[in-house]
Amino acid sequence: MKVLRIVYVASLLLIDKCLSSKCTTTRTGNDVSTDCHGRGFRYVPRNIPNDTTCLDLSDNELSIIFNFAFSRLKNVSSLKLSSAQISVIESKAFSGLVKLTSLDLCNNTLDIHSLPENVFDSSSFLRILDLSKNNFRYYPEKVLEKLTNLERLSINGIDDQTFGNGFRSLRKLTYLNFDPCMITRIDNNTFDVFKNIQLKELSFQCKIRYVEPGALIPFQSIESLDISNNFYVRLSYLLQLLNGLMDRNVTSINFYNNFRTVPAADVLLASQFAMIGAVCLKEIDLTRNRIISIQSGGISLMKHKNCLEKLILKENSIWGDRSIVIEIAKLVNLRWLDISNQATLHVKTKVNKNKTCLRRLDMTDTNYSSDRLTIAFQLPRNLQYIDVSYLGVRSSGLVNLNFTNAGKVDFFNLAGNKFKDCLEHFYGLSRLQTLDISDSNCSELDLKMISFMPYLKTLISRRTHLNVGLQNDVNGEFLKQLFGLKHIDFSDNGFFTFNQNMFVSQYRSLISFDLSKKQIFQIPNSNQQIFNFDEIKSRAKSECFSAEI
Repeated sequence: MKVLRIVYVASLLLIDKCLSSKCTTTRTGNDVSTDCHGRGFRYVPRNIPNDTTCLDLSDNELSIIFNFAFSRLKNVSSLKLSSAQISVIESKAFSGLVKLTSLDLCNNTLDIHSLPENVFDSSSFLRILDLSKNNFRYYPEKVLEKLTNLERLSINGIDDQTFGNGFRSLRKLTYLNFDPCMITRIDNNTFDVFKNIQLKELSFQCKIRYVEPGALIPFQSIESLDISNNFYVRLSYLLQLLNGLMDRNVTSINFYNNFRTVPAADVLLASQFAMIGAVCLKEIDLTRNRIISIQSGGISLMKHKNCLEKLILKENSIWGDRSIVIEIAKLVNLRWLDISNQATLHVKTKVNKNKTCLRRLDMTDTNYSSDRLTIAFQLPRNLQYIDVSYLGVRSSGLVNLNFTNAGKVDFFNLAGNKFKDCLEHFYGLSRLQTLDISDSNCSELDLKMISFMPYLKTLISRRTHLNVGLQNDVNGEFLKQLFGLKHIDFSDNGFFTFNQNMFVSQYRSLISFDLSKKQIFQIPNSNQQIFNFDEIKSRAKSECFSAEI
């Protein structure tokens, strides 16, 4: 029986030796990368080049990492063992890896018994460790205690478990990610062991149902915080966590995609929205949180409103208190505003509890007359990027829009709002470089609509019936004087031809012209010089664009 076992093991080694010849080695300067991933190995192959610095053994069938499996590979600094079906690692498995700085053990079947206490004794320089997506029911504290040089750690977030001395020993840790994260409760003392650790990035996409406002106090140096995909708790409730970061300088906070309970929704009171400004925060993402209303007054209450540079509110269903739009101007250093894709919300009717209807969340109830109103919008004076696409507005005509403090705006996206005509003017966008008006009905078109944008470089107008709106533009008024226009997208407009003076002002500037789904059969002689495709393509090549027609 013993002989048969020896023969079996020997045969596996011979098979793996044969398979190892399929590994590929790439040499770039001092870096030697050996790729053995997905080769069906059951053991670590033995003829890997000794000078290998990066070794990828992911997606194999290793099961067990035996003692001294890498003892010859003293130059390996990066080792990938993810998705390798590993359930056992022997105590001296990594012996010899004296230069190892990055180890990926993600997505195996490891638990606390799979990692001997001294498994990393020979890897004192380990800086990056990924233990996420394994079977841990308890944190491997004894293993972590010895990783005093560790800077980045990904690990399962375990419910009803405390962080102990293992985490307390990670004095150089700057990045911590829980994946998957089953933590449901965050108390004021949950993260106490981290108070002397200069953690800069924290990500926990968990199952949070309960939080206490002082939970984040231990993170004195946090710069980036990701609290996304917590499906069971409202954003309005999660925002109280910012109490623990009050008056600190934070680069970004991501609250993406929390609270997915249907048919419920979320309303942010002024005091809750103001918590964003309790922190000196540069960027915040509130995408997809089922927000239906933000009460006005919150921005005025923000202590550090001047810190905010990027605000993302897209993919909600915001309507409610519209005076919040006026308050936006108080965010004087805001550079990026995205409130796009405000969708229709599924709600239960009160009449019949067994039926679900769609409630349209319109931005306006006004029907405009033919003599256009002019509405003034005061923007934050440093704003550069505005995305108000796909707001779900009614099929009404646009009014004339007069933007003040808009001297730095260079990107404006109005796509997908399906306005019934394009008879409006845009004032104040004198420095605009990119405009997208796709999906409006421009069969009725004011030819002076974009004439107040002398620096426009990119015009996107897909599916806007421009073939009708431009058919009487015999003098080329629509694009006249736009001498810097480089990129035009008129795709899916059903053009058959253009008027002869349409693109005269773009003779020297045009680089790309998109007429996908075109029906063109004729380009007037006066425009043929402009559509000298060899010249356009040569200009496109120099600016990494391509012409399509």
